[in-house]
Amino acid sequence: MIVFNNTNEIKYFDIFTLKFRSEDEIISIISELNFKFTKESLNNHIQNSSFYIYTPDKYLPVVENIVPIPPESSWSLTTNGFINKEVKTVFKTRFFSNADFLSLVNRQLNKLRDKKIGVQLSGGLDSSLIIGILRHYGFEPVLIGMCNNRYEFRTERIVQDILKKVGTNNILISDDNFLPFTDLLNVPKHALPNASSIFYSGEDKMAMLFEENKVDLVFNGMGLDTILCMSPTDIENRNQWYPFMFDDCWFRDYVYKPKNIYFTPAIKSPLLVNCIWNMRATHSEDNTKQWARNTFSNFLPIELSHFNYKADHAGLLIDGIKSNLQTINYLFEFVYNKTKFLEFSKNEFEKLFANYHLSDDNKIKLILSRTSYAVWMHSLYRT
Repeated sequence: MIVFNNTNEIKYFDIFTLKFRSEDEIISIISELNFKFTKESLNNHIQNSSFYIYTPDKYLPVVENIVPIPPESSWSLTTNGFINKEVKTVFKTRFFSNADFLSLVNRQLNKLRDKKIGVQLSGGLDSSLIIGILRHYGFEPVLIGMCNNRYEFRTERIVQDILKKVGTNNILISDDNFLPFTDLLNVPKHALPNASSIFYSGEDKMAMLFEENKVDLVFNGMGLDTILCMSPTDIENRNQWYPFMFDDCWFRDYVYKPKNIYFTPAIKSPLLVNCIWNMRATHSEDNTKQWARNTFSNFLPIELSHFNYKADHAGLLIDGIKSNLQTINYLFEFVYNKTKFLEFSKNEFEKLFANYHLSDDNKIKLILSRTSYAVWMHSLYRT
């Protein structure tokens, strides 16, 4: 059986009835008072949280029999599970020059001449490259971003100030009031738990500002870490190049869509991905994005084209936990009272959050997965 999602939205497939279910239908089922949350549901979510994108070949159902099908993807459902049908356009071998790539980009952008465009101004290479190319082709996007004065983000802060000087509607907001784990009690209802919900407050604030500026479409840099870093010859992780693997769609569906803004990766077209794949065909893994810094230097501030650096987001997570520990505790109590899962008991809460400031990767991942499960449950029952 072929399961094909030809829309630009996540669809939810019921592997028991072999039919798609609407998101509202799933939320309605889960919100019923007699719906039973199981330990398997929690354990599956914790396992799923190791993946950024939920795909049916690896996803373990959190809601019985329901698996998400990413936008514009096709899968074969066999007795052994789901198998992705390869997007041949992405891996077609052909020659592309820099000029060819820019010509393709220009062709895509010409379709957006009647749209007001925004870009999230992070100060990193990906968003800066998007901004540079848009300006090259005559667009002046609205730039909105979160900023802070932490030492580990010093380069981003400098680049943000440089790019912000051009244009009149650009806004930088201090992330002190929008740290991860902030405002979790107001996260909107969502069909499946997702760690992206932990970062809701900052994203919602930026979306509100884009809305106030009457922006139609916001570009993000999702996916560029893959196509600018990963080796094109890495067969084992080949599926990471598929455009549906770039964005988990949570911010798009629950933050931007309600405000009538389309939130999308700038590099989404399979043809553009194929172009980069071919241009980097002879290059190996490139975690510092040196190829991109050299190839697109004309579109980047010198601080990014001539220098390498790596930011560290651990401090933001730690401060977010510290600032919102009381709310997180309330959410754990909420889930424990509903389910009696020991993972959300007072003793487990104290054990999990003891010494969280030491930035243990495994502990942080467990905090993210359990907390996002609690946020999901709370959102479904919140009046």
